[in-house]
Amino acid sequence: MKKGKMNIKKAISDYKERRARNKKVLKHGSYSIGITAVIIAIVVVFNLVIQEVPSKYREIDLSSQKLYSIGDQTEKMLKDLDKDVELYYIVQDGAESSDIEKLLEKYEEGSEHIKVEKKDPAVYPTFTSQYTSDNVTNNSIIAVCGDKNKVIDYYSMYETSINYQTYSQEVTGFDGEGQITSAIHYVTSEDMPVLYTLEGHDEVSMSETMKDTIQKANIDIQSLNLLSSETVPEDAACLFLFSPVADLTEEETQKILDYLENGGK
Repeated sequence: MKKGKMNIKKAISDYKERRARNKKVLKHGSYSIGITAVIIAIVVVFNLVIQEVPSKYREIDLSSQKLYSIGDQTEKMLKDLDKDVELYYIVQDGAESSDIEKLLEKYEEGSEHIKVEKKDPAVYPTFTSQYTSDNVTNNSIIAVCGDKNKVIDYYSMYETSINYQTYSQEVTGFDGEGQITSAIHYVTSEDMPVLYTLEGHDEVSMSETMKDTIQKANIDIQSLNLLSSETVPEDAACLFLFSPVADLTEEETQKILDYLENGGK
Protein backbone atom coordinates (compact mmCIF):
# COMPACT_ATOMS: atom_id res chain seq x y z
CA MET A 1 0.00 0.00 0.00
CA LYS A 2 2.84 2.31 0.88
CA LYS A 3 4.47 1.55 -2.44
CA GLY A 4 1.24 2.44 -4.26
CA LYS A 5 1.05 5.81 -2.52
CA MET A 6 4.62 6.54 -3.46
CA ASN A 7 3.87 5.74 -7.11
CA ILE A 8 0.88 8.09 -7.06
CA LYS A 9 2.96 10.86 -5.48
CA LYS A 10 5.68 10.31 -8.05
CA ALA A 11 3.14 10.38 -10.86
CA ILE A 12 1.66 13.63 -9.53
CA SER A 13 5.13 15.09 -9.13
CA ASP A 14 6.07 14.08 -12.67
CA TYR A 15 2.83 15.59 -13.99
CA LYS A 16 3.55 18.88 -12.22
CA GLU A 17 7.08 18.96 -13.60
CA ARG A 18 5.85 18.28 -17.14
CA ARG A 19 3.19 20.96 -16.77
CA ALA A 20 5.76 23.46 -15.54
CA ARG A 21 8.04 22.62 -18.46
CA ASN A 22 5.15 22.95 -20.91
CA LYS A 23 4.26 26.35 -19.49
CA LYS A 24 7.86 27.44 -19.87
CA VAL A 25 8.01 26.16 -23.44
CA LEU A 26 4.66 27.77 -24.21
CA LYS A 27 5.86 31.01 -22.70
CA HIS A 28 9.02 30.99 -24.82
CA GLY A 29 7.04 29.87 -27.88
CA SER A 30 4.55 32.70 -27.46
CA TYR A 31 7.44 35.11 -27.02
CA SER A 32 9.05 33.86 -30.25
CA ILE A 33 5.76 34.10 -32.14
CA GLY A 34 5.30 37.63 -30.81
CA ILE A 35 8.80 38.67 -31.88
CA THR A 36 8.26 37.12 -35.34
CA ALA A 37 4.97 38.99 -35.75
CA VAL A 38 6.63 42.28 -34.77
CA ILE A 39 9.49 41.70 -37.24
CA ILE A 40 7.04 40.91 -40.06
CA ALA A 41 5.05 44.04 -39.25
CA ILE A 42 8.23 46.15 -39.32
CA VAL A 43 9.25 44.68 -42.69
CA VAL A 44 5.80 45.36 -44.17
CA VAL A 45 5.79 48.97 -42.93
CA PHE A 46 9.38 49.46 -44.12
CA ASN A 47 8.50 48.24 -47.62
CA LEU A 48 5.46 50.52 -47.75
CA VAL A 49 7.58 53.50 -46.73
CA ILE A 50 10.35 52.61 -49.19
CA GLN A 51 7.87 52.54 -52.08
CA GLU A 52 7.07 56.19 -51.37
CA VAL A 53 10.73 57.20 -51.57
CA PRO A 54 11.88 58.37 -55.05
CA SER A 55 13.77 55.66 -56.90
CA LYS A 56 16.94 57.77 -57.12
CA TYR A 57 17.29 57.37 -53.34
CA ARG A 58 16.31 53.71 -53.07
CA GLU A 59 17.96 52.27 -56.18
CA ILE A 60 21.62 52.08 -57.15
CA ASP A 61 22.34 51.97 -60.87
CA LEU A 62 24.86 49.15 -61.21
CA SER A 63 24.58 48.88 -65.00
CA SER A 64 27.88 49.49 -66.78
CA GLN A 65 26.39 52.22 -68.97
CA LYS A 66 24.21 53.78 -66.23
CA LEU A 67 21.08 52.89 -68.19
CA TYR A 68 18.74 54.00 -65.45
CA SER A 69 20.46 57.27 -64.52
CA ILE A 70 20.14 60.79 -65.90
CA GLY A 71 23.00 63.23 -66.31
CA ASP A 72 23.57 66.69 -64.88
CA GLN A 73 22.34 68.48 -68.02
CA THR A 74 19.06 66.57 -67.98
CA GLU A 75 18.62 67.20 -64.26
CA LYS A 76 19.12 70.94 -64.83
CA MET A 77 16.71 70.94 -67.77
CA LEU A 78 14.05 69.22 -65.66
CA LYS A 79 14.64 71.59 -62.75
CA ASP A 80 14.22 74.64 -65.02
CA LEU A 81 11.22 73.22 -66.88
CA ASP A 82 8.19 75.51 -66.60
CA LYS A 83 5.83 73.86 -69.12
CA ASP A 84 3.76 70.72 -68.70
CA VAL A 85 4.98 67.81 -70.82
CA GLU A 86 3.21 64.50 -71.35
CA LEU A 87 5.38 61.47 -72.09
CA TYR A 88 3.12 58.80 -73.57
CA TYR A 89 4.69 55.37 -73.31
CA ILE A 90 3.28 53.32 -76.20
CA VAL A 91 3.55 49.69 -75.15
CA GLN A 92 1.43 46.58 -74.95
CA ASP A 93 0.74 45.29 -71.47
CA GLY A 94 3.39 42.75 -70.51
CA ALA A 95 5.87 43.83 -73.20
CA GLU A 96 7.42 46.75 -71.31
CA SER A 97 11.16 47.45 -71.52
CA SER A 98 12.67 47.71 -68.03
CA ASP A 99 15.32 50.10 -69.40
CA ILE A 100 12.71 52.56 -70.63
CA GLU A 101 10.33 52.17 -67.69
CA LYS A 102 13.01 52.97 -65.12
CA LEU A 103 14.32 55.88 -67.18
CA LEU A 104 10.85 57.40 -67.53
CA GLU A 105 10.44 57.12 -63.78
CA LYS A 106 13.56 59.27 -63.33
CA TYR A 107 12.11 61.96 -65.61
CA GLU A 108 8.80 62.02 -63.76
CA GLU A 109 10.60 62.30 -60.43
CA GLY A 110 12.84 65.07 -61.79
CA SER A 111 10.07 67.57 -62.49
CA GLU A 112 6.50 68.18 -61.42
CA HIS A 113 5.84 69.27 -65.02
CA ILE A 114 6.57 65.79 -66.42
CA LYS A 115 3.77 63.26 -66.51
CA VAL A 116 4.28 59.72 -67.82
CA GLU A 117 1.24 57.84 -69.07
CA LYS A 118 1.21 54.35 -70.53
CA LYS A 119 -0.93 53.74 -73.61
CA ASP A 120 -1.54 50.17 -74.72
CA PRO A 121 -2.15 50.15 -78.51
CA ALA A 122 -4.39 47.12 -78.06
CA VAL A 123 -6.64 49.19 -75.78
CA TYR A 124 -6.17 52.53 -77.58
CA PRO A 125 -5.61 51.50 -81.23
CA THR A 126 -6.08 55.00 -82.68
CA PHE A 127 -4.27 57.00 -80.00
CA THR A 128 -1.02 57.57 -81.93
CA SER A 129 -2.83 58.67 -85.10
CA GLN A 130 -3.45 62.11 -83.60
CA TYR A 131 0.31 62.69 -83.54
CA THR A 132 1.67 60.77 -86.54
CA SER A 133 0.49 58.84 -89.57
CA ASP A 134 3.44 56.45 -89.26
CA ASN A 135 3.31 53.13 -87.49
CA VAL A 136 4.59 53.57 -83.92
CA THR A 137 6.81 50.76 -82.70
CA ASN A 138 6.08 49.05 -79.40
CA ASN A 139 7.99 50.68 -76.49
CA SER A 140 8.16 54.02 -78.28
CA ILE A 141 7.45 57.36 -76.58
CA ILE A 142 5.51 60.43 -77.71
CA ALA A 143 6.45 63.73 -76.05
CA VAL A 144 3.67 66.31 -76.11
CA CYS A 145 3.56 69.94 -74.97
CA GLY A 146 0.67 72.04 -76.18
CA ASP A 147 0.43 71.78 -79.97
CA LYS A 148 3.93 70.37 -80.41
CA ASN A 149 4.85 66.71 -80.26
CA LYS A 150 7.71 64.42 -81.14
CA VAL A 151 7.79 60.65 -81.55
CA ILE A 152 10.77 58.84 -80.04
CA ASP A 153 11.01 55.54 -81.84
CA TYR A 154 12.05 52.56 -79.72
CA TYR A 155 14.92 51.63 -82.03
CA SER A 156 16.33 55.17 -82.01
CA MET A 157 17.03 54.78 -78.29
CA TYR A 158 19.52 51.98 -78.92
CA GLU A 159 22.86 52.48 -80.63
CA THR A 160 23.90 49.71 -83.00
CA SER A 161 26.84 48.72 -85.15
CA ILE A 162 27.44 46.03 -87.74
CA ASN A 163 29.34 42.93 -86.72
CA TYR A 164 31.30 42.13 -89.88
CA GLN A 165 31.99 38.60 -88.69
CA THR A 166 28.30 37.71 -88.55
CA TYR A 167 27.05 40.53 -90.84
CA SER A 168 24.37 41.38 -88.32
CA GLN A 169 23.59 44.45 -86.25
CA GLU A 170 24.49 44.42 -82.58
CA VAL A 171 23.33 46.76 -79.84
CA THR A 172 26.30 48.76 -78.54
CA GLY A 173 24.65 51.35 -76.32
CA PHE A 174 21.48 52.89 -74.91
CA ASP A 175 20.68 56.52 -75.73
CA GLY A 176 17.27 56.76 -74.12
CA GLU A 177 18.20 59.82 -72.09
CA GLY A 178 19.58 61.69 -75.09
CA GLN A 179 16.47 61.03 -77.17
CA ILE A 180 13.95 61.85 -74.42
CA THR A 181 15.75 65.02 -73.31
CA SER A 182 16.00 66.16 -76.92
CA ALA A 183 12.28 65.56 -77.45
CA ILE A 184 11.34 67.51 -74.30
CA HIS A 185 13.54 70.39 -75.40
CA TYR A 186 11.96 70.32 -78.85
CA VAL A 187 8.33 70.41 -77.71
CA THR A 188 8.96 73.13 -75.12
CA SER A 189 11.03 75.46 -77.34
CA GLU A 190 9.40 78.36 -79.15
CA ASP A 191 11.87 78.70 -82.03
CA MET A 192 14.25 76.12 -83.42
CA PRO A 193 17.52 77.08 -85.13
CA VAL A 194 17.70 76.29 -88.85
CA LEU A 195 20.75 74.90 -90.62
CA TYR A 196 20.71 75.48 -94.38
CA THR A 197 22.69 73.11 -96.58
CA LEU A 198 23.85 74.59 -99.87
CA GLU A 199 22.88 72.65 -102.98
CA GLY A 200 23.38 72.95 -106.74
CA HIS A 201 27.10 72.15 -106.86
CA ASP A 202 27.10 68.34 -106.60
CA GLU A 203 27.62 68.54 -102.85
CA VAL A 204 28.21 65.36 -100.87
CA SER A 205 25.02 64.06 -99.30
CA MET A 206 24.81 64.28 -95.54
CA SER A 207 24.98 60.86 -93.90
CA GLU A 208 22.06 59.60 -91.84
CA THR A 209 24.28 59.55 -88.77
CA MET A 210 25.16 63.21 -89.24
CA LYS A 211 21.51 64.11 -89.84
CA ASP A 212 20.40 62.24 -86.73
CA THR A 213 23.05 63.98 -84.63
CA ILE A 214 22.03 67.44 -85.85
CA GLN A 215 18.31 66.78 -85.50
CA LYS A 216 18.83 65.30 -82.04
CA ALA A 217 20.21 68.72 -81.09
CA ASN A 218 16.84 70.11 -82.26
CA ILE A 219 18.27 71.89 -85.27
CA ASP A 220 16.05 72.01 -88.33
CA ILE A 221 17.76 71.08 -91.61
CA GLN A 222 16.70 72.88 -94.79
CA SER A 223 18.24 72.91 -98.27
CA LEU A 224 19.16 76.18 -99.98
CA ASN A 225 19.89 77.02 -103.61
CA LEU A 226 21.41 80.48 -103.86
CA LEU A 227 20.86 80.60 -107.62
CA SER A 228 17.13 80.77 -107.02
CA SER A 229 17.17 82.56 -103.64
CA GLU A 230 18.00 86.23 -103.46
CA THR A 231 19.71 86.00 -100.08
CA VAL A 232 20.51 83.59 -97.31
CA PRO A 233 17.29 83.44 -95.22
CA GLU A 234 17.23 85.59 -92.10
CA ASP A 235 16.38 82.63 -89.89
CA ALA A 236 19.57 80.82 -90.90
CA ALA A 237 21.54 79.90 -87.79
CA CYS A 238 24.17 78.24 -89.96
CA LEU A 239 25.02 77.79 -93.64
CA PHE A 240 26.53 74.41 -94.41
CA LEU A 241 28.68 73.84 -97.52
CA PHE A 242 29.46 70.15 -97.67
CA SER A 243 32.24 69.46 -100.18
CA PRO A 244 30.83 71.17 -103.30
CA VAL A 245 32.34 69.81 -106.53
CA ALA A 246 31.36 72.66 -108.87
CA ASP A 247 32.49 76.23 -108.27
CA LEU A 248 30.14 78.80 -106.81
CA THR A 249 29.19 81.70 -109.05
CA GLU A 250 30.27 85.23 -108.18
CA GLU A 251 26.67 86.04 -107.35
CA GLU A 252 26.42 83.12 -104.91
CA THR A 253 29.76 84.02 -103.35
CA GLN A 254 28.63 87.59 -102.76
CA LYS A 255 25.40 86.42 -101.11
CA ILE A 256 27.41 84.25 -98.73
CA LEU A 257 29.82 87.11 -97.96
CA ASP A 258 26.88 89.41 -97.22
CA TYR A 259 25.47 86.76 -94.89
CA LEU A 260 28.79 86.42 -93.03
CA GLU A 261 29.27 90.19 -92.74
CA ASN A 262 25.86 90.41 -91.08
CA GLY A 263 26.86 87.96 -88.37
CA GLY A 264 26.11 84.70 -90.15
CA LYS A 265 27.97 81.48 -89.53
